[in-house]
Amino acid sequence: MVVNPKSKAIGDRIRACRKEQGLTLQDIAEEIGVTNGTLSRYEHGEFDKIKIPIIESIASILHVNPAWILGKTDDPVDYRDSAVVNDIPLALLHEWQDEGLSEIDIAKRYIAFRKAQEQDFIEEQQKDPSSEENGPSADALEFAMLYDQADPEVQQAIKSLLRAAGSSRAAQDVDPKAP
Repeated sequence: MVVNPKSKAIGDRIRACRKEQGLTLQDIAEEIGVTNGTLSRYEHGEFDKIKIPIIESIASILHVNPAWILGKTDDPVDYRDSAVVNDIPLALLHEWQDEGLSEIDIAKRYIAFRKAQEQDFIEEQQKDPSSEENGPSADALEFAMLYDQADPEVQQAIKSLLRAAGSSRAAQDVDPKAP
């Protein structure tokens, strides 16, 4: 069979995402109801057509946008995916909902927010990688994740305790809206 370049690109995206996530052919094939051989043919571009429900199932398992798998967008993020939406801290979610943003716009804003945080951290690390002032430690990041899930009253109590302990930097690290 002659491999169509478009089919090859679709297969390459599926295979790359599957491997990046540590999934096997069997993991996905069983989930979508095809054989390992069929999924392997998809990954190698050895097909004329894949049914849309199959593409959607693969995209769902890989937490990517089905349109990205098909090459219709360069953005692999599926903003409708609950894995994206569930990561948004409730305080930010409520704030953005109050602004009238749609769920997809909220997901896009949160992803941009996280990318900006990561970029700031990388830039600080490049300035002086040995300095502890270059961003939160792994413990602080874990704490920040738990903090994001806490009620506003608990968040306020945590900030007060950190300030009382003289840790204004730590209070800023856990507050996603801190300057």
